[in-house]
Amino acid sequence: MDAGLGTGKPAAVRGALPSMCVGHRLRQAMADDARRIAVLNGFVQALHVEHRPDRFRPPDADAFTPVVEGWLRSANRRIWLAEDVTGIPVGYVMGVRFDRPPNALVAGATIVELDQVVVDPTARGQGIATALCGEVLQWASAVGADRVELSTWAFNDSAQSLFAGLGFTPDYLRLSRSTNDIGEVRPVRQVERRSFDLCGPECALLSRACGLNHTTKAGSDVVEVRVGCSDPHDELVDVIVRGA
Repeated sequence: MDAGLGTGKPAAVRGALPSMCVGHRLRQAMADDARRIAVLNGFVQALHVEHRPDRFRPPDADAFTPVVEGWLRSANRRIWLAEDVTGIPVGYVMGVRFDRPPNALVAGATIVELDQVVVDPTARGQGIATALCGEVLQWASAVGADRVELSTWAFNDSAQSLFAGLGFTPDYLRLSRSTNDIGEVRPVRQVERRSFDLCGPECALLSRACGLNHTTKAGSDVVEVRVGCSDPHDELVDVIVRGA
């Protein structure tokens, strides 16, 4: 699940960052915090809807509260809240511990997923997100996790900056595309532009190697080259050959 604030490369959990959040208090969330967490989630959910309305639904604290209640009952999850001096929640983060069994291709590991880090926009820039993430890193170390992993959306630049500052680096890139316009899959047409000396060996070498057809424009030092591909479904590649 998106961390809220990129699939990222796991961060080492030894020597995790201490929680430092001047003017705010961090505490572990309790059962009666579910509604508060659901309301805070609306900030990041709105960002997701703004950028990917095809994937996300508008924020709905009423619908989301039972989900958070289930999280708070889970033995493998921990949620931490950040509160201001008046006790009002201004952010939260969740960590999820799970074991990844080994198989013929990958080694087994105990993982903590850093998930759902959210800070009220009015309270950002005060180190709250960093402190919240520090709680997850310390918990991961305490439960013997081998590493901490997270994911974030490509449009979420602020989250990517936060995680980079915490030592996370990209591990793999996940791509997607819609199936609505696939139709007949064909290679993308490419254009290659290279410079050659018309009196030099390069142009003649291209002709012999590729069977190029040269058409010289009058009054120009440009030779247009069309490279025909053996596959009739491939597009032609235009090579513009410029003289010295």
